[in-house]
This record gives sequence, C-alpha cells and structure tokens, in this order.
Amino acid sequence: MQPLKLILEALFWMLAAAVLLAALAVVLGWLTAPALGFLAIVLALALLPLGLRMMALIRRRRAMAVLAYVDQAVRLNLPLPTMLEAAQRSEDPATAHRLEQLRRRLEDGYSLSAAVRAAVPEMDPRGAALLTAAERLGQLPHALDRLVRPWSVAAGAGAGFGAPLGGVDGAGSGDAGAAGSDFDGTGPGAFFRAYPFMMITVMTMSLSVLSLNVIPKFKSVMAGFDAAMPRSTAVLIQFAQAVGPFAIIVAIGAVIVWAGRTLWRIFYAAEASLPRAGALRERLLWALPVTHRLVRDRGLAEAFDLVAHALRRGVPADRAIVEAAHLRINAQLARRLTAWSSKLTHGQPLHEAARSAGMPALIVEMLAPVRDVAAGADVFTFLARYYATRFSRFAILLQSAAMPATVLFFGALVAWVAVAMFAPMLALIETLSGSAGKWKL
Repeated sequence: MQPLKLILEALFWMLAAAVLLAALAVVLGWLTAPALGFLAIVLALALLPLGLRMMALIRRRRAMAVLAYVDQAVRLNLPLPTMLEAAQRSEDPATAHRLEQLRRRLEDGYSLSAAVRAAVPEMDPRGAALLTAAERLGQLPHALDRLVRPWSVAAGAGAGFGAPLGGVDGAGSGDAGAAGSDFDGTGPGAFFRAYPFMMITVMTMSLSVLSLNVIPKFKSVMAGFDAAMPRSTAVLIQFAQAVGPFAIIVAIGAVIVWAGRTLWRIFYAAEASLPRAGALRERLLWALPVTHRLVRDRGLAEAFDLVAHALRRGVPADRAIVEAAHLRINAQLARRLTAWSSKLTHGQPLHEAARSAGMPALIVEMLAPVRDVAAGADVFTFLARYYATRFSRFAILLQSAAMPATVLFFGALVAWVAVAMFAPMLALIETLSGSAGKWKL
C-alpha cells in the first residue's frame, strides 16, 4: 500500500503544479497580454526553488533547535523528558509541538533515534541514520555533537546546515559542511534546480512559436524572392519539424514533474521515494565515474569517523563497521562494509578483510600494520579526515565547473536560434541589394 500511496501523492502534486502554472498563464495572459502569461510561468519556476530553500532552512533550524536541547541534556546528564518539557515554554508553537511529541515518545519507551524520527519529520535523513547507529554503539554524545556543532557555527556565520560530514573530528567542518550543503542543493543547488527548467521552458515555447508563425513566413518570403534559405535556418527548420512536437511534450512533462516534486517538498517536511527508484538511483550513482567518487568518499568519511570513535570506546571492529553500514550512505558501499564486518567475524585480519570486501587499496595498506585498537582508531580517524577532504574539494570543483558549463550550453543554444532567425533577413537583404550568395551562415 505504501508504494501506491506515494504514486498517488506524486500524481496529485504534479496535477497541482500543472493547474497552478496553467492558471497563472491564463489569468495573467487574459488580464494583460499573452506574453506576460508566458513570463508568469518562467517567474513561477524561478520562485519555486527559492520557496523550497526557505522552507528547508526553516525546517532545519527547527530540527537543530530540538537536537540542541537533546545535546544539552545529554552533556549535562539531565533527565531528557524534563528538559524537553521545560524547553517547550520558551520556543515557538511549531518547535514546542515537536518537543512535546518527542517527550511523549520517550516517555512511551521509544529509543531516542526512533523518537526523533517519529516526532521531528524535519530531521535530515543522514542525521537520523547517524543517531540510530551511534545510539547502538553508545556514541550518542559524539553523534549529537557532530550534528549540532556545524549548525551552530554555520548559523553564527549566516549559513545553512551541512551534512554530518562537516564535523569529522573538527577536520574540515567548514569546507566539507559547505560542500555537502551545496551538493545537496541548499546553496548553489538552487541555481541548478531552477535555471535549466527555466531555459527549457523558454526555448521550447520560443521554438514552438517560431516554427508555427515565423519560419513559415520566412519560407514564403524567401521563395517569393527566389532566395536560398541559409544553412543554419534550414537546419533549425529540420530540427523543429523532426523533434519539435516530441520535445515540447517532453519539456512540458519534465517541467510539471519537477514543479510537482518541488511543491511536494515545500508542503511536506519528509520526502519519500519508491524503493525500486531509490535502488536504481543508488546503482547509477555508484556506477558513474564522477558520482561514484562523490558518494564513496562521503560515505567512507562518515563511516570511518563513527568507527574510530566506537573503537576508542572499546567496541569490537566488526560491530562498529556493520553499524556504520546503516548510515545514510550508498547502498553498494553499505554492502561492502557489511561484507567487511562479516569477514572480520570469521577471523580474518582487519586489512585482509578490507581487501576481500573490495575496499580501496589505501585503506588496506593503512590498516596492514595495525595491531591494537588504539592504533586502529587513529588510522580510521586519519582516513575519515582524508576522505572528507577529498569529497569537499571534489564537490567544490564540480560546482565551480558545472555552473559556467550550464550557462555556456544554454547560451550556445540561444545563440544558434538567434543566428538562424537573423540569417534569412540578411540573406534577403543581400538578394535585394544584388549581392546574393555572400551571406552563407
């Protein structure tokens, strides 16, 4: 029943997005001019990511406010339900409601991680998974510190909350946290959420108008003056005739799906996905070269940080690694961590089990000389910092390259359409001035 419910929810929000965009276009186009109705759609597509980011920041602040009270109670060894009840009196109604729901679930016997998942839907899934694994390993203070500290620092600087990766033993808390936030779409990600769909909408509508109204007139005028159609315009005409209707349908469908998904995320704190779609996405991210490095480095950084702290508290390596596999990391990497833990359980040395499970060669070589728990914790701490830095730098590099590349790509398409539209006029001018054949664009 759950997949059916998700499908119906998705269809509802896609229908709502289609009705909203159509209503904006029809109302403004009827009251003013058709061109302004079209611009209303573009403006709505630009405002949707801004609304999503605003709601995401509000929800994350609310979730971090709840976790801050939990962290304070744990550090001061105070009764958690009593602390939460006292905190309700000083918070806004929405946050107070979350605190009350959390307190009630704790009093009903829920574990902290389960209570947070149920009472605070705004909680980041990565943070919720970290709480669950840390609670099983007895590392709850460390997990709360990793979640709350980067948010406190970023809030003081006016930034948003990054991924739990931002607090790997204090290493790279600024860089990795910022990169994680941007990679997730709360920073420059807003640009990638809006700009491509705005450009697709503008170019699709423009090409449809040109192919229906402008290009046929160009062809008749050029034929009347016995002038040859420029090559760039002929190519555009062939392209519009071949893929125009299909491109319009695909573009409209993509915009509606994207707008519906954005509306869903604006009005609902927790976002769900179909299990099969999530599994396919995990496989694709692991298979593609660029995304493989991102998800692997980020997952290893988070897993090894948890393992390092667990080893320092005397937790066996096999148990620490298998609990780290339950973090919000790529499913393929989680399987390798589980296999690593299984091989340790059967008596293989730490580095040999890592090699058998398909871990990178650096991990195998770093763990080869390890003979005691303390040395193993230090090695895992180093590896966590190393992979956090790799993820941070690579994510920033991708963001820096993707933004201008996206702008240049759509700019080249716009330039091609502009040249194809002006070329017939130039060719016609040359024909009338007696110098036909000079313009061959």
